[in-house]
Amino acid sequence: MVGPAAPGPPPPPHAGVLLDPPQLPNWRDVRLGADLREATGLPVLLGKDVTAAATAELRASQETSNTFVFLYLGSGVGASVVLDNQVVRGATNNIGEVGDLLVDSDAEQLEWSGRRGGLAAACVPEALVLQAARVGLMPLPDLNDYVAVDDACSALCARAAEGDAVAARLLRRAAHRVAVGLGVLVNLLDVPRVVIGGPLWARLSPAFLPVMGDLVARELVAARGVEVQGSAVGDRVAAQGAAELVLDHFLAPRASALMVGRPARGDG
Repeated sequence: MVGPAAPGPPPPPHAGVLLDPPQLPNWRDVRLGADLREATGLPVLLGKDVTAAATAELRASQETSNTFVFLYLGSGVGASVVLDNQVVRGATNNIGEVGDLLVDSDAEQLEWSGRRGGLAAACVPEALVLQAARVGLMPLPDLNDYVAVDDACSALCARAAEGDAVAARLLRRAAHRVAVGLGVLVNLLDVPRVVIGGPLWARLSPAFLPVMGDLVARELVAARGVEVQGSAVGDRVAAQGAAELVLDHFLAPRASALMVGRPARGDG
């Protein structure tokens, strides 16, 4: 079985069609499942990237009991929830669409399709590059060229790490905004831990991780500690999680299979 992971909103796992993935306009209504089956001759189980990432993070944990929010940072932003060692998927397998969660009502208006002041506008590569170009840090790349946008975002993060004051200020502001969104999620779900990962995380973590714990703590209604960690799996957490979903499909116990009959007369 092949287990790809893709941005939501997903169809049922076995349908294998990408319906309308955000920021991937050329992948709408793509018959990914059928195409992969034809190419490989194997059955296909399509999972949502953020759910797959949370699954990989759960499997990598050494803790006996896991409850956390996973924030996935890539070309978009999403969240998944693990409660008592179970990944929550939602009624339609579409949990975690948090990009429009308002985190700064005074945020600048960007020339893009996301919500002004939303969580996505705080931290996805396209939004960060737009902000950097606006203050003159770099020329604006072709926003339809994802590779160019991603490269520009990498350059912005590198400049911040090298001590560029303007670049560092942009990332500090992004960290504050992301912390507001995480505070909302932690207040809602009452989880003790936040894990951040995804393809963008390695570039943002030098600016984000040292301050994120304190920033999130300021947003909490209840005065308590919340641990904020980077992913233990790495940039390919969604791909590893997709493989984990395939293993779960075959190996995870199901209630219907765990049938325990009554003991026969005379037994015990």
